[in-house]
Amino acid sequence: MIAKLRLAAVIVARYVRVRLDLSRYALPEVVARYSRRAPSSHHYPVPTLRRGVDRLLVLPGRPMRCLPRALVLYSLLVEQEQDPRLVVGLPTVATSTRAHAWVEIDGVDVGPSPGQDGHQPMSAYPI
Repeated sequence: MIAKLRLAAVIVARYVRVRLDLSRYALPEVVARYSRRAPSSHHYPVPTLRRGVDRLLVLPGRPMRCLPRALVLYSLLVEQEQDPRLVVGLPTVATSTRAHAWVEIDGVDVGPSPGQDGHQPMSAYPI
């Protein structure tokens, strides 16, 4: 129970930090800042981190933007000494120009939900 509360506090605090950083810096600089984080003493399985981000940062009736959620997950994975990539893409079917962001490890989509969701990768960070 304590571990879940600790993880929840870390996720919410990181979300606040990410939102502030996105309002101040360009995306490549934000990713660079989170790519240099010190290792964490707490390690969680990747699915646990994804579920935590999904449950805490998606409110009913108020969809959360994918970029801040993906950056929170990205930064937590970096702290666990994983090698994640933040991926930004456009829909595979050209019905919309809405970009979407998700995180991959070794080319595998790890979330946050809905993950790649039918989008074609256009750029990935770190480059």
